[in-house]
Amino acid sequence: MWARPPAILKWRIPECVPAVVQDQSDVIQGNFYISRKTVTITPSRDNHGKILSCTASHPELEKELNCSVVLKVQVWPMNVLLFTTGGNQSHSTDIYVQEDSPTSITCKAIGSFPAVDLPVSFPYGSDIIPITNSSKTSSLFDEKLFDTDTTIKIYPKKTDHGKYIRCYAFMDSEVVGLESAKLMVYALPDEANINIPEDLHDGMDTNVTCRTSNGYPAPLTHWYIGSRNLTDNSSLKSSLNSANRYDTLSTLIFVPRKFDHGKRLLCQAVQPETTLGRPVNDSMVLNISYGPIVSITSRRLTVRGVHTGFVLKCTSDGNPPAFTFKWLCNGKDLSSRRNMTLYKTVAQDETVTSSELAIEYPFSEDSCDFKCIANSTYGSGTTVLNSIFYDPLVIGIKTTVLHLGSQDCENE
Repeated sequence: MWARPPAILKWRIPECVPAVVQDQSDVIQGNFYISRKTVTITPSRDNHGKILSCTASHPELEKELNCSVVLKVQVWPMNVLLFTTGGNQSHSTDIYVQEDSPTSITCKAIGSFPAVDLPVSFPYGSDIIPITNSSKTSSLFDEKLFDTDTTIKIYPKKTDHGKYIRCYAFMDSEVVGLESAKLMVYALPDEANINIPEDLHDGMDTNVTCRTSNGYPAPLTHWYIGSRNLTDNSSLKSSLNSANRYDTLSTLIFVPRKFDHGKRLLCQAVQPETTLGRPVNDSMVLNISYGPIVSITSRRLTVRGVHTGFVLKCTSDGNPPAFTFKWLCNGKDLSSRRNMTLYKTVAQDETVTSSELAIEYPFSEDSCDFKCIANSTYGSGTTVLNSIFYDPLVIGIKTTVLHLGSQDCENE
């Protein structure tokens, strides 16, 4: 205050406000005195709204000059927390959520006065659309303070993985508290892709791979042929990609067998540690090459109800299928046998073909070892039927000899 002579300054402080009043200082500046009297207070929340006033008296004044201030006491929050609603209320550097699953997240400011503004911010470009609800209650630690909650509901996407949610506590537009947490989005991989050699051969060791991308956490890969689980025969490698999600490569080593032809090979990516129920699959039908497996069967040859001989049927199962058949009798071609007729090759299904040999009016001299040779582009298979014919028109099977690729034959 400027005056000549110096004014007399006096503080009026409520008794409940702890204060230390310093002596007045008067400094000459030009023809006047500048007078100051400082008070140091230690306010508490109980002093909120109390009025402090300073009065100045001077001989030249008819009445005292007065200036007053109202104490606006702020208590900054003791803590600011971010956590999954209903979960443990503690500092969480990572918040785990599930892709496309509605999730509530709470920001809580504990023990402030007055209650803070508590907005939650999201990274620029995030696909998260929050639904926000805020409330304040008396603090559990001190009923004169406030706890403030802001709860948001989000629908996280895989692209939100690794982004930060931030919660700010404001008082009078000033930040008095901050907490942030990184979103960790559980999600299945984008896809699974099987890579298999073009040529699968019966009995040959084969490596098959299955790749997945962008899963979190790293998925496990299961392998099946039909209902048969082959996972124990596989290995798995995982690596973090640029999005901090996992790409995996699973390698299956198996031996294709004839009985696996036409079955479905399945690669299945699963994440058993999460609530993600459905797996990500890729599958393909196995096309396994194997040589002809040959057998001979027989039936009666009947003309107008009369038994006139027998028909021998040579059947081959192979992939690719056998396309030619050759019949031999005791190692010789059948062309010289007038009572034996060879019919053309017949395709029965994708892998099975057959050829028939008709024997009319056989006698004992027609007895021989009938050999059938089936040929395919993969290889050949052979079987032999040892037969004895008796007079009149009786057939007996003495023995059956099986060669490479042959099976037991049925005989009449």
